[in-house]
Amino acid sequence: CGGSGSIALLTNDEAGTRSSLKEAGFTPREVEVVPTSLANRPGSLAEVARKLADAGVNIEAAMPTGMSGNDVIVAFATSNPAKAREALGSKVLAGISG
Repeated sequence: CGGSGSIALLTNDEAGTRSSLKEAGFTPREVEVVPTSLANRPGSLAEVARKLADAGVNIEAAMPTGMSGNDVIVAFATSNPAKAREALGSKVLAGISG
């Protein structure tokens, strides 16, 4: 497999996580995520992916982070977070930074 790989982490302690990863010999790459609320039903992820594709935004990673009522919260790392927020509009969770 080429001897390398990637893993995605979400943290509430960016400095501590960065320091720990560096101490362990890893090179962290920080990316902004767009936290999004999706209906817990078949096809909702496809709808969001289509909106992002239509806006010319590439999904680099998608990380489910939990539930809110009957919605699934997914944090998207994208090629253009600002454009992703615009394309997804009301699906983006306000007050949550990525």
